[in-house]
Amino acid sequence: MNAERWQQIERVYSGALARQGQARTAFVAEACRDDEGLQKEIESLLAYEAVTFSISDWAVLDPPSTESLDRFIGQLVGARYRIAERIGEGGMGVVYRASDEQMRRPVAIKFLPQAMCRDVNRLNRFGIEARVLAALNHPHIVTVHEVGESDGVPFFAMELVDGTTLRERIRGMSMPLREALEVVHQIAVALAAAHGQGIIHRDLKPENVMVRRDGYVKVLDFGLAALRAQTPSTESRPSAGTLGSIVALIGGTPPYMAPEQIDGAPPDPGNDIFSLGVMLCELATGANPFAQTTIGETFRAIQQAPGPAQSAVSTLEPRLQTIIMKALQKERSQRYAAVSELGAQIRQLVTDIDVETAQARRFLRIRPYVAAMMALALTAAAGAFLTYRHGERIRWVREEAMPEIARLATVDRFVPAFRLIQQS
Repeated sequence: MNAERWQQIERVYSGALARQGQARTAFVAEACRDDEGLQKEIESLLAYEAVTFSISDWAVLDPPSTESLDRFIGQLVGARYRIAERIGEGGMGVVYRASDEQMRRPVAIKFLPQAMCRDVNRLNRFGIEARVLAALNHPHIVTVHEVGESDGVPFFAMELVDGTTLRERIRGMSMPLREALEVVHQIAVALAAAHGQGIIHRDLKPENVMVRRDGYVKVLDFGLAALRAQTPSTESRPSAGTLGSIVALIGGTPPYMAPEQIDGAPPDPGNDIFSLGVMLCELATGANPFAQTTIGETFRAIQQAPGPAQSAVSTLEPRLQTIIMKALQKERSQRYAAVSELGAQIRQLVTDIDVETAQARRFLRIRPYVAAMMALALTAAAGAFLTYRHGERIRWVREEAMPEIARLATVDRFVPAFRLIQQS
């Protein structure tokens, strides 16, 4: 199947997803007129629109391999890596903990099972990931040490990150604001380095980010990476009719994809900026603003960006709201011009929060009873100078604000405590 045919499928498929009911039927009939093969391809892809998912299901649409590679445990691969135990698996390979006996260091070995080697798309993605990671020498991107083959099974040896994936870290809950900003800033720094070499990640999501025990971030899984303005290879295209083909057809994981990715536009750094905005929203609120229960609903939600995110971020710190909404603009030209600009905005917000926290700590003397005494003084002042019609406000200060100020100070939330004192 040539590139022109794939572009036609992408165009019709995206157009069909944007419509429902009779409008969709009429659109497909008109777009596929006198082309029975095209209509079958589109109907095959659309058949998966009604398949339901939870957010955890979106992590890997390709099923994990059923082939056992545990035969390598205890063995040497590549003449230097002693395999210890399996630590992860998914649609793009199986990962083992190993020891580099030459360099005397722990490593991770990622194998592509032989069954997957017969899938040209997966084999190409595996090769792309290995080459891209080997080319990107950056502290926030996992390092590849060697690419090889053992007993007919392709593998690459990479840095072993002592930590968990970001998905495991959040477990469907929001992160403390400063921690979330630090994580996203480190990801932005990694992406800026990749973009500087013309490499677009295209599949950024919490599963593809590792967080070490000390909070240091490593970006991984560049299996869908592409060069900027690259024309997708027809050799790596999947056959339609499988769920994984929808992801490989357009490139990415649906709830984190930019609108232009869904439309099949050439790779652009703006793809990663949008995805990073989705992740920042998820870390701050505990939920992906675009994830729905079906593929079609998810794509339609993304095409309405940033609308679905507006209510999700409404309770966040105003400056954080601004950052997220700019990153999630539907039109590429309205997002940040570069991911480094997004990173700089986040870095500035972290600095501002640190300064405000220090000021609040000094103001409150880091003693809960100080906050309570100040609120009591405010109540007394209000009682002395305000008229009867302000009684409700006085009651609020005495019965609600004062206890809340004391509680916030007790748990070291000095900035909101300070702001509540100002409000009182």
